[in-house]
Amino acid sequence: MASVVRAYGTSQDPDAYASVVVDAILPNLLPYTIGTPGCLGFAEWNGRAMTDNAPEVMFSFATNTPFTLGITKESVTSNPSRTFPYVPAAS
Repeated sequence: MASVVRAYGTSQDPDAYASVVVDAILPNLLPYTIGTPGCLGFAEWNGRAMTDNAPEVMFSFATNTPFTLGITKESVTSNPSRTFPYVPAAS
């Protein structure tokens, strides 16, 4: 990770930046405060909505540079159901 950030030139201390990223993503648990809206953004993590582009956020965070996959919540053709496992009904 430090090597990628160093190559992009987006941090004065790529090793320290990589350490911050590792501390944030390991262990592999996404924090969530029960009863609040999910948010997986660049400034805040609190769970995530089912239509959030999690890979884009993680790639951007890990590389310390904007990373766009071109997938938006509008790319989802069927809304997730409101109950687990959140898979929309077949049409």
